Amino acid sequence: MRPKLLIFAILATVLGLLTIGVPYYRDSRIPRATAVIQIHPSMLTELYPNSTGILMTRSYMESEFETPLSAEVLERAAKEIISISPNNEKDVQDLTVISSATPRRGTDFIEITVKHKDRVFAVLTANALAEAYVNRRTENEQQQAEQALEALDEEIQKQAELVADLKAQVEQFRNKHGIDDALLEAYQGKRPLVGFENAQSPHVMKMTEALMESHPNTDLVGISLIQHNFSQFMEAHEQSRDMLREMKIKQQEERVLLKMPRNPVTIHERAK
Repeated sequence: MRPKLLIFAILATVLGLLTIGVPYYRDSRIPRATAVIQIHPSMLTELYPNSTGILMTRSYMESEFETPLSAEVLERAAKEIISISPNNEKDVQDLTVISSATPRRGTDFIEITVKHKDRVFAVLTANALAEAYVNRRTENEQQQAEQALEALDEEIQKQAELVADLKAQVEQFRNKHGIDDALLEAYQGKRPLVGFENAQSPHVMKMTEALMESHPNTDLVGISLIQHNFSQFMEAHEQSRDMLREMKIKQQEERVLLKMPRNPVTIHERAK
């Protein structure tokens, strides 16, 4: 009995190997074509490295190698393939079956491989997929840059509106309390005050004197309150104006980088 069991075991093993080996052998004989693309994650982080946190990590590359075979990329590639090889329209419907994307361990390269009985079609498809992915990523990158520029414009616009609003409040306050341009310049220290060279806070004193003349029925406490409110209006306006100036300076470099041509993905090696 034991010899029979041994023979049966051997036959079962051989059958198992044939079951696995034959399909593998047949599959290995199907022509394959590979295009290699290179991911440049630094292009995504040079402006806002702390906000995106995208680094060359395993999880990043895994998420990237999934996107080359996304529905949008496959659709783009399919249109290109059909335009070049209309007779292969049926094969194009099986792109998800015949195509695969695999990252090279420890690198920023991704291999897009297509297997097909017609090697010419495999080469065409691999290159079409690589090009479709590169174009999609470039367009997305450009769109993100445009959105970032719009956000910068909106930020400047909001600050400029705030400056204008605060300036209007200053003007309204000046008109209400009779603070003319000469007094404003004196208060800001832009005009010398004759007779106040040795006085303490001469500009404030000049303002007090002028306000007392224009508000004869207001006591000193009321005059001080007017001065205090005016100082707050002026300070808020000047701070908002300074902030607007700083924002414009700070945005200059960002705008230059955002307007530069960007290549988040490039074709490192075309299929041949």
